[in-house]
Amino acid sequence: MSTIYQYPSAKDKQLARREMPKRLAARKKLLRRLYLSVAVSVVIAVIAVFSHNVAATVLLLLLSAISLLVSVVAVRISLVSFETEETVIYDDYKLIHTTALMKGGKRRFEIKLTDARKSYQDSVGNLVLELSDKSSASVTDIKKKKETARKSERTVTVIIRTTKTKLFLINELYEIIHYPKKSYNVIEDDDFDEDGFEKNWSDRI
Repeated sequence: MSTIYQYPSAKDKQLARREMPKRLAARKKLLRRLYLSVAVSVVIAVIAVFSHNVAATVLLLLLSAISLLVSVVAVRISLVSFETEETVIYDDYKLIHTTALMKGGKRRFEIKLTDARKSYQDSVGNLVLELSDKSSASVTDIKKKKETARKSERTVTVIIRTTKTKLFLINELYEIIHYPKKSYNVIEDDDFDEDGFEKNWSDRI
């Protein structure tokens, strides 16, 4: 069985190795921002504790909690973009796709694309596949070395963050997955830097 698409390819891996120092520096920068936000939130909380005004104390504690939550979520979203997705599509149109989750761990999708009755993108750009009743699709959550199979569903939302993979599916395989080719918004390649490597979320903000 041969493959018709694979990510990362040998070229993608070479680009990743070349970009590694820049990615590590960006990751450290994000973590420094998180530590700074945590410190600011702690300072606000301490001021709130020593405040003699009940309303001010409640307001400052709320502000501290919101500040910390927003910082953690923003950094978590950015760090997820550093995780490399792995995708293989075989010549019988079997898709095996693994991606990182915001809550930690990874999720692996194994789907026969010819089982798709309909497909479209949701509001955040994930690919939604409505599958036939006879589909044997599987979705597995992976945390550390533990694998947990999710309940089988006829509608599967595939999380795809790699623009190249999404473009291949909706441009090259739109007939196979019954994607409405004429009605989708074209994804431009301006998400890639001058070396052809996909930009981090932190670089796009």
